Amino acid sequence: EDAIEVKLADGSPLVVGGGNLRPVKPGDQVRVVVRAEKIMLKPAVSTPIAGKIVDVDYLGALARYDIDLAGGQRVRALSSLHERAHASGEPVALAIDPEHCRIL
Repeated sequence: EDAIEVKLADGSPLVVGGGNLRPVKPGDQVRVVVRAEKIMLKPAVSTPIAGKIVDVDYLGALARYDIDLAGGQRVRALSSLHERAHASGEPVALAIDPEHCRIL
C-alpha cells in the first residue's frame, strides 16, 4: 500500500504508511493513530512536527510524555529513560516512522 501525506492542523506534514481503514482522497479530514512507544522525541528543530511537553509521568524505566502540538492536538509518547529524559515545558520535535501510522 502506498504512503499518504496528511497535514496536521498547523500544516505540518505527516507521512502515513501503515495503511488506512477507509478510502481516502485529497482534502479528506482523517484521524491518524500511532502507538505511544513509536513516537520518538528529538531536539525541537530536527523535524517539522514540533510540540511542547505539558506533563511527564515516570513509570520505572519509562517516561510517559503528554505533548501539545502547534495545531492544538495533544499526543502521548512513551520513551525509555535510558535515553535522554525530558522535562515539562520543554520544546521537542516528534519523529514517527510512517509504517507505524494508520488512518482510521
